[in-house]
Amino acid sequence: QLEYFTDDLTMLQVRVAKIRTGLLQTENPPSRTVRLINNVQVQAIPGSGDADTDNGPHFGVQSAFLLYRHRRQREVEILAGHRNDRWRATPDRWLLAEREILFAANVLPTKSLSLFY
Repeated sequence: QLEYFTDDLTMLQVRVAKIRTGLLQTENPPSRTVRLINNVQVQAIPGSGDADTDNGPHFGVQSAFLLYRHRRQREVEILAGHRNDRWRATPDRWLLAEREILFAANVLPTKSLSLFY
């Protein structure tokens, strides 16, 4: 299985810090983007959640996506695939525990995957 990127908690914190600065240069000028998410299926993960710890129940969420991106005058990209997420319920909010993105294409027709984080 080919992985384009695998982020741990530290790397995700770095990404969020960069986004909050407002100085990201990956999209200047920004693309016109449309994201469609459908076929969302939610299923409780049996045995998840433990009364003795802070871990709440987990839910698997599967969905299909279609992403249309238009940049400058002639750059058009269409990406399609499936997403598998695992969410954890806490008393005051939902936390994303894991995300897997499976593209339909064997070769991605895009120069940047910044649209996915």
